[in-house]
Amino acid sequence: LKKPIKFTLLYSAIETMFTTQPEGFVTGEPNEESGNKLKDRRVLLVEDNIINQKIAEKMMVRLGLNVEIVGNGQEALDWFAESKGKVDLVLMDIQMPVLNGLDATRAIRALNIEIPIIAVTANALKGDRDICIEAGMNDYVGKPFKLDDLSAVIQRWVK
Repeated sequence: LKKPIKFTLLYSAIETMFTTQPEGFVTGEPNEESGNKLKDRRVLLVEDNIINQKIAEKMMVRLGLNVEIVGNGQEALDWFAESKGKVDLVLMDIQMPVLNGLDATRAIRALNIEIPIIAVTANALKGDRDICIEAGMNDYVGKPFKLDDLSAVIQRWVK
């Protein structure tokens, strides 16, 4: 891409990166065993950035997951309050407008909702993982993540 970068060109490049594969490229597709474990499981993605939503959604669909997407922590709370169905796991961004991921997780835990919540964040400082766990999250995956990283953390928590 050449600067200045237009949103449509950036989006197209990212989409191409996840939908086309150069010859000899190792796809990172899950093996049969992991694919079967995740197939048709439901994940709630709580992420405010549309590009990040699309990238994560494409990755999870490749893993065989069904994905529900909301744009911030308050929308996640509303989603649970409206009982829009059962999900097996929540991927929660930390820095979002309206209600951030840490406060949203605390509120979900206050409702006695026992579901694995995985922090998804670009924060990679040593204490960040501990902050997420203290807020009630079960695990942590840093951004940007690879398909294998995402698959491993989801498999750890999906029963």
